[in-house]
Amino acid sequence: MRHRNASIGHATSTDCITWTDHGTVLEHGPAHAPDASATWTGSVIQDDSGLWRMYYTGAHFPQTGSSVNRETILMATSTDLHHWAKDTTSALAADPTWYETLADATWHEEAWRDPWIVPDPAGTGWHMLITARARHVPPGTDPRDQAVIGHATSTDLTGEELYAGRLVQTKSGPVLLGFENLSTEGEFVGRISDPIPLQLSDDGRLSTARQRKPRSAGT
Repeated sequence: MRHRNASIGHATSTDCITWTDHGTVLEHGPAHAPDASATWTGSVIQDDSGLWRMYYTGAHFPQTGSSVNRETILMATSTDLHHWAKDTTSALAADPTWYETLADATWHEEAWRDPWIVPDPAGTGWHMLITARARHVPPGTDPRDQAVIGHATSTDLTGEELYAGRLVQTKSGPVLLGFENLSTEGEFVGRISDPIPLQLSDDGRLSTARQRKPRSAGT
């Protein structure tokens, strides 16, 4: 009952001993949403614009009476820490290249939860650490021994300026084309982007060869 009905509350304190309960600030979403069953643990940070961002775990148990569960990292924003709005464009799911998912049929849940986000010490972006399960393990490994800490990075925290991207092979190499959603000032653009060059790192990760200019509301 706890895992399927959890919500996120808010309390304040002046001494970390006595707390004032302000009630629930974030509950589960509609049917079939990544957080359709419950909202679980996460962390809160403030970006350079002063906006508060809560990265939390969305839990979805699609079948009644079954322990099968898919977990997704989601985000909500607030200007005062009391009132929160979910950002439905910022879902982050486990990458099957590195992490076990439900499709592997090894474990009853797609473990991808408890995000903890911190700024990069060099001031170049953000790091997120995530509870996950390794996909590539030695044969015979006990399923209970596949726990790992996932790692994700970001230069802008949201990525709302470009979505619905497609990989295109050109004469000069692979590029990304996407729909330009928001400008650096947060205004709607509504056009197809110029080609963004892509590069393959030594460890097999595909990334942009140049960084897009972050939104003024980000870092």
